[in-house]
Amino acid sequence: MNSPGSVTLMIEDCLRDIDAGDTAAFERLIDVAYDRLVEVTERIVGSMTTVNRGVRVSDVFQDSYLRLRSAMAKDNVKPKTAGEFLGLAARHIRFQVLDTLRSSQRTRADELPEGREPPGRQEAEDNREMWISFFEAFEELPEEERRVADLLWTWVEGKGNVAVPNMTQNEAAEVLGITRDRVKDLWRKARIKIARKCKDFDLTS
Repeated sequence: MNSPGSVTLMIEDCLRDIDAGDTAAFERLIDVAYDRLVEVTERIVGSMTTVNRGVRVSDVFQDSYLRLRSAMAKDNVKPKTAGEFLGLAARHIRFQVLDTLRSSQRTRADELPEGREPPGRQEAEDNREMWISFFEAFEELPEEERRVADLLWTWVEGKGNVAVPNMTQNEAAEVLGITRDRVKDLWRKARIKIARKCKDFDLTS
């Protein structure tokens, strides 16, 4: 397995090739970042244990890949660093999951006549609303805080919906080119803002 530092360098080599007009560089970029992107997708989808029926990791990853490719084809979306690319990729994964949740919310609202809800349906609907609220709160973060949170966050549903690291703060600092203290401060501010909107999550860790 490649170290975070070596992956960072390979990602940035690919980004330079893309900027230089190498049409094959995007596929190399996805190959280099594949393990990281799949891990993020698996954690996001897997964490939503009561709402992820019908939400397949492979589908989310494929649709996120298409969104990311489309975004990077635009002249105003040209990540220059590994941090910018990984943040952009994480954002499109979240967009895809949020779209999937909203779509399933609309579909399930029309599935059964009123008053004939099966056991556990209300719990699942409440959980879906919670995750939609979380993803929307995430998008409202200031850009600098969101860039840090993109690299650090992943939630594990269970007692207290506790946060676990996607990257360490040292790894995020290296990828973003800032100090660990700055990462720590931005992560703290992001957690506070999300917690104010999503009280079901324990963001104290």
